[in-house]
Amino acid sequence: MGLRIIELLLPEGCEDKITSITETLPIIDNWQGPPQTKRQCFRFLVTTEQTEAICDAIQKHFAGFERFRMIILRADASLPLAETHQPKSPGPKSFWHYFKPEGKERVSREEIYHDIAKGCQLNWMFIANVVLSALVAAIGLMRNDVAIIIGAMVIAPLLKPNVAIALGVILHEGGLALRALLTNLSGMLIGLVIAILIGLTMEIDPTIPEISARTHVALANVLLALAAGMAGALSFTSGAASTLIGVMVAVALMPPLVTIGLMIGSGHWLEAMGAAVLFLANIIAVNLSALLAFKWQGLHPRHWWHHEAAWKNLKASVVFWVMLLLAICALIGLWLGKMN
Repeated sequence: MGLRIIELLLPEGCEDKITSITETLPIIDNWQGPPQTKRQCFRFLVTTEQTEAICDAIQKHFAGFERFRMIILRADASLPLAETHQPKSPGPKSFWHYFKPEGKERVSREEIYHDIAKGCQLNWMFIANVVLSALVAAIGLMRNDVAIIIGAMVIAPLLKPNVAIALGVILHEGGLALRALLTNLSGMLIGLVIAILIGLTMEIDPTIPEISARTHVALANVLLALAAGMAGALSFTSGAASTLIGVMVAVALMPPLVTIGLMIGSGHWLEAMGAAVLFLANIIAVNLSALLAFKWQGLHPRHWWHHEAAWKNLKASVVFWVMLLLAICALIGLWLGKMN
């Protein structure tokens, strides 16, 4: 993976203590800046996958210090090439190594948290993106234009709030989960209202292929949403933001939501129910797969005393989403049987 620079600000006189703590950590290189405003700056060059463990070790000793601050920076390159620390007994990795938390190559917990949390803030930018994506999706659906619909999928900001709910459960961050839930519900309501208004004011043809495709749900849609949700969560943990575009297109939350509103506004209730089933299946699959992906990647709360509570929350959440998914699958089966 890549490299990170950990910048640490501490009160003067901490040189000996920081040296004694960090000499046992897998740090590639370190350097110190001149003291300023009674604080000293220490910088450590580390690998991305070791960032979280090193940050935890430093916070354990210095988090209570006055004016303590730690900053994680992305290092695109380092010359000469960094020699990473190897394990004491290097050898072929076993198959099960990749299923252990220490075998995962991912960015730090803090980076994942800040990346996802900033995407679930209910502000004017979020509302504007919801409004614009709903309008674009409605136009694309009515014109049967796939390119316009894909544009709406990319604009739509609904993926991060759903993933943030799973992250809040995993990290025992109730505030994040609640904020993400409120943002998610607000975004859905805004998009639905806009679509209903469009359906009330314009003539909507439910036989348009792009609309019809979202009113006839199949079990394959559930598998697609599970796979896309897993890919989305893994892209957050690996820092590969470029893959999110494909995930947004695959999981497609906004087009079925807009289809619901268009069908309700135009009085096509049966088609609205089909689109609602598809939308719910996508929401459930994304949340469930994100939980499983985060757990598989070894994410856990920073404080050990939160681990047990987080584990209980995870089990309860998985059971909840699995039960809902089974109910949706049964509903899809009944729907398909009625259509046949």
